[in-house]
Amino acid sequence: MHFPQYHHSHNDLWARLVLEELYRFGVRACCIAPGSRNTPLTLNAIKVGFDIYRHFDERSLGFFALGLIKTSECPVVVITTSGTAVANLYPAVVEAYQTGMPLIIISADRPPRLHNCGANQSIPQSGIFTHFSPRSINFGCPDPSVSPESILTDIDRVMVDQKPGNGHVTHINMMFDEPLYPESGQDKRDFSGYLSAVNHWCASDNRATFDRIEHGGATDYHTRAVSDSVAHHQLDSFFARPGFVVVGALHCDADVQAVKRLIEELAWPVIVDSQSQLKGMPDTLSSMDLLLAENGDTLLRRYTELSAGECNLLQLGGRLVSKRIQAFIESRPWREFWVVHPGEYPLAPGHNFSAFIASAIPQFCDKALAALANLKSAVGSDARRTTGLSPSLRMTLLRAQAELQGEIRAWLGIPDTLTEVEVFKVLIPRLNSAFNLFIGNSLAIRAFEMIAGVYNYPSSPKLIANRGASGIDGLLAAACGSAMGNGRVTFCVLGDTSLLHDLNSLHWLSKLNVPVIVILLNNGGGGIFHHLPIPDTDLRRDFYTLPHSVNFGAAAQAFAVTHKCVETLSALENELEDVFKSPKHTVLEVRIDPDSSYQQMRTLVERSAYFIRGKTSSDKDVLK
Repeated sequence: MHFPQYHHSHNDLWARLVLEELYRFGVRACCIAPGSRNTPLTLNAIKVGFDIYRHFDERSLGFFALGLIKTSECPVVVITTSGTAVANLYPAVVEAYQTGMPLIIISADRPPRLHNCGANQSIPQSGIFTHFSPRSINFGCPDPSVSPESILTDIDRVMVDQKPGNGHVTHINMMFDEPLYPESGQDKRDFSGYLSAVNHWCASDNRATFDRIEHGGATDYHTRAVSDSVAHHQLDSFFARPGFVVVGALHCDADVQAVKRLIEELAWPVIVDSQSQLKGMPDTLSSMDLLLAENGDTLLRRYTELSAGECNLLQLGGRLVSKRIQAFIESRPWREFWVVHPGEYPLAPGHNFSAFIASAIPQFCDKALAALANLKSAVGSDARRTTGLSPSLRMTLLRAQAELQGEIRAWLGIPDTLTEVEVFKVLIPRLNSAFNLFIGNSLAIRAFEMIAGVYNYPSSPKLIANRGASGIDGLLAAACGSAMGNGRVTFCVLGDTSLLHDLNSLHWLSKLNVPVIVILLNNGGGGIFHHLPIPDTDLRRDFYTLPHSVNFGAAAQAFAVTHKCVETLSALENELEDVFKSPKHTVLEVRIDPDSSYQQMRTLVERSAYFIRGKTSSDKDVLK
C-alpha cells in the first residue's frame, strides 16, 4: 500500500487525503504559515514530502507562492490557520485570479459550534474569496459517514487544467475540531476499513479519477481547445490578409516556443510586450512604445491598409504594459481583431475585438501554422508572400526601430544622473538566460518597457512581473518565490514605496539558498506621480508622493541582509560588477532624483517623437 492505513485521528486522515491527492496532481511546493488550527495540515504536509516554505506573515507567503508558480509552472499550496490569517491572503488571491495562476489555499477553520457565537479567532471563512475563487470546497469537520471517494473527487474537480495562465484560484476550507495534536505516546488507529472503498487509489500513485481524466470520460475535465466556431476556412481567411501581431504576457515556456514558431512563419509586424519573454528577439518590434511616442503613428498613416480597415490584428497572451500600444490597438479600424488567451474573458479594454478565442496558446498556434501551410500549398510559394501587409510596412518599422534605438543609445551614452532608465541601461546587457528578472510596478516596469530592446540581453532571462492588478504590494516576496521556483539568481528591480509595502519580506533573504539581488529605486516616495498632471506641487507632495526618510540600510541590517547604496552611475556599475562575479543576497539602493528622472523620461519620449516626425519628412537634417 502506498497510502498509509494508520492515522492518529480523522483530522489526521482527512488532511493526509487532501494533501496526498494534491501531490498526485503535481503540486510539489507547500507554503505554511504558523498556527494551531492548521496543525493536521502542517504535520501531513511534512509527511507527504512537499518542498516546504515558511513565513510568519500570510500576505508575504501568498505572494511568495505566486512567484513559485510563475517559474516552476506548477500549482502551489498555501496553508493557513483560521481568522484574519486567511484574509491576509486576499491581495495575492486577487493577483492570482487576474493572471490565471493556480494558487491553492487550504484554510483551517473552527468547527460549526464555534461560529457566530463570539469564539476566538472565528470568522466566516467559507466563500471568503467567492468572486476570485471560482473553484472552492468547504469541508465540514471530518466525519466517518463521509466517504474518502467524496473527498478525493472534490479535489479532482477543482484541480483539473491547473497551469499558469490557464489556472484558477482554489480555496479549500477545512474545519477541524480538537484534538488538533497527536497525543504523546498515542498509538495510531487502523482506518483500513474506512479506506477500503479507495483501495485501488491507496495501492497506486495515480489520481482518484485518473482514468476518466486521461481518456476523456468526463467532459468537464477536458483541456480547453480552440473553439469549434473558428473553422479552418476562417483561419485561412484571417491569415491571408494583411495584419499585425501583438504578443502580451506569456507565462509558460511552451507558450513562448509556440508563439516563436508562429511569428517566424508569419510576415506580419510583431509587437512584443515586456512580459512576452520576446523583447529583443530579431525582427520583432521591441521599441514600439517609443515608435508610437506623442502620436508617432504618423509613420503608419501612409499605409492605406491601416486607415481603410483592411488590416487584421492578432493579440496573443496576457495583459500589456504600454499605454501607447494599447491606444494604438484601440484607435485603428481593424478588419478583424482576434484576442487569444486561455482565460475567462477577452483582455481588450477598448472592447473593439471581433473574436475572443479562449484557447491554450500552443493549440491555437498549431492551428494557425496549419492554416499558413494551407495557404502556402494553395499558392505554391512561400507562405509569407500570402500573408502580409505589404512587406514594406514591416521592413519600414524594423528599419525605423533600429535607427531610433541607435539615436537613443547615442543620447544615453552621455553621462547622466542616476535614473530608472539608466539602471536598466547598465543592467540589461549583463543579464542572460541563467537569471530571472523580476520587475516591480509603477515607474520600474514603465522604464523597462521603454528601454528594453534599445539595450538587449546576450540571451533572455526569465522575466516576471505582477501585472494582474498591478499593485505594489508583495513584490519582493514574489521575486523571492520566483528565485526558488527555478533556482535562478534573481534580480528584483522595484521602487522604494513598493519595498515599504513589503518590508518584512526581507526575511526571505536570510532563509533562501538562491541569491536575490534587490535593486531599490529610491526616488523618495511615489515618483510616478511626477508624471501625472497633478495641478499643485504641495498637493502632489502631501497626498501622492508622500516623501519619506526611511533608512533602508538599517532595515536591511535588521534582517541580516547586505546593503549597499550608490548615487552615481559609475558606482552602480562597480557594484553590479561585484554582484555578477559573486551573487549573494543584497539590497542595492540606488538614489534617484525624481525631477531628473521625470525630465529624462519626458525627453526620451520627445526625442522619439521628433525622430518619427523626421522619418516622415523630407528634411534629412531634422535630427541634427
